[in-house]
Amino acid sequence: MTPWLLVIVSLATWRLTSLLARERGPLSIGTHLRSMLGVDHDESGSPQIDAMGGLCYHVVTPWEGVDNILQEIAQGMTCMWCCSVWVAGLGLLLFQLDLLSWIMYTLAVSTVVIGLEKALT
Repeated sequence: MTPWLLVIVSLATWRLTSLLARERGPLSIGTHLRSMLGVDHDESGSPQIDAMGGLCYHVVTPWEGVDNILQEIAQGMTCMWCCSVWVAGLGLLLFQLDLLSWIMYTLAVSTVVIGLEKALT
């Protein structure tokens, strides 16, 4: 992977991660995806945070235990750090890398996303 391609993949990962983690998005896709996991949103479509800094969440399934799994997924999806690892890893599957390269590039791209996030907020 060339350095320029790594930069492009990192920027695309940051954009998609930001959309999934906290933005309303086109056709409110970000809000709809998070709502399916039980995340509550404010008027702007951003995930709602309680006074303690935690994610506002409601149970979406009647099955015991399933709501705990969905809550963990929802918390990971609304965390830029967590979500960037998944988005980078899935995106890098397109490049048909060997396992070690895939792991290294996934962590590298996630690190760039985290750095961008810290620099921009």
